[in-house]
Amino acid sequence: MEQQQSYNRIEPENFHPDYRRAEERYHSAAARLVERELELQARVRSFVEADPVEREDSYMEGHTLIEAEYTRLTEDFSRTQSKAVVEARGKLYKGSGTQYFSEMLARAAATPDEKLPELAKLAAQSGLADLEQAVAVVADQREPAGTSELFRDWVAKDPERQAALERLKGTPKGPQFHARTMGVKPPKARREDLEPTAADYQKAQAEKAAKDAPRTEFFGAVPGPRRQVGRRIA
Repeated sequence: MEQQQSYNRIEPENFHPDYRRAEERYHSAAARLVERELELQARVRSFVEADPVEREDSYMEGHTLIEAEYTRLTEDFSRTQSKAVVEARGKLYKGSGTQYFSEMLARAAATPDEKLPELAKLAAQSGLADLEQAVAVVADQREPAGTSELFRDWVAKDPERQAALERLKGTPKGPQFHARTMGVKPPKARREDLEPTAADYQKAQAEKAAKDAPRTEFFGAVPGPRRQVGRRIA
């Protein structure tokens, strides 16, 4: 049985170290995709002699590749964090997964609040691990998340349980996780973003002049259009 808890927003300074490192890697990779997107837009605008449809087609092809890579990146990050959360919850709330554990949960659930400490003590003294965990889980369900003394005492007895609880407490959930993930998504250009600017035209002219410079130096300036005066071409 898995405990369903609602956690408040977690401040970044309280993120679990494993989550923080994973998120930093994710954000770094996403930032590189944003750079690629901006470079793509600049490259498409540099096609000053192309018509709008050609520029849009070129952009669509490049943006589709970036978007697909971002989707893979996001899915991998989400899958990794979901797996860590599921494993942590299982460590704290799943128990042995046997019929006996289910029976112990039912027994603990039928015990009044004031009797739970006595039942927890009896389970610990008797070495009944499933019953002890069942009491801790039920106590945690009956009080606001993270406030049950019985649950905290049970967690404190085992380093792996402590680590699992810290992972849960330090991993953003729901809307917060979504916002921190989608907040670095590469933007999609508008049509007007792909229209060459005055700077793009100026740069294109400068590049053409630089490309033509060796020929100009060799042959001289390109002559202007020839005019016909009477019967003589001037």
